[in-house]
Amino acid sequence: MKWLLMFALLTLHGLAYAEHGCQDGFIPVNQGNGQTCVADYNLPYWKSQNNSVPVPAAPRWKTTWGAVAMSTSGTGDVGTSVGEYSKNDAKDEAIQRCEAGGSKCKLSLAYHNQCVAIAWASENGIEVGGAVHTQSGPTTADSSQDALTACSKARNGGECTIVYSECTKPVQL
Repeated sequence: MKWLLMFALLTLHGLAYAEHGCQDGFIPVNQGNGQTCVADYNLPYWKSQNNSVPVPAAPRWKTTWGAVAMSTSGTGDVGTSVGEYSKNDAKDEAIQRCEAGGSKCKLSLAYHNQCVAIAWASENGIEVGGAVHTQSGPTTADSSQDALTACSKARNGGECTIVYSECTKPVQL
């Protein structure tokens, strides 16, 4: 008799959730003029009895590009771009910005899903002509450290300063 009573209680407990009028995997929501059922996204579909819980679509991301262009005439002009949707757009934007200074520029570096840093030769913290290095990496800290190391090595241990750092950021569609 105890077993029958326990079975009945367990069965009724499961029906109590269903009394809200929602099928398995859905929860009731009051909307002022009545109740509706919406998917319980906190419940993975594989946990529902009939696998009927819809799974929300994963977000879709669009890659963005950045680029660095530098003067080939030794004027020190630099152009950068970030957030462009193609490598060519990033390159063209960087070259256009570089050439706004009036000198011939060419692409130094194009990157996506990364960060970039530009290290410039300096003396006592003041930028001087000479070594310029661009470096990409997973973070601005990584790309900055690598750019500083390469710049300093090119100057036989001389001082360099980070003059620019930025990261591309994917855009959610």
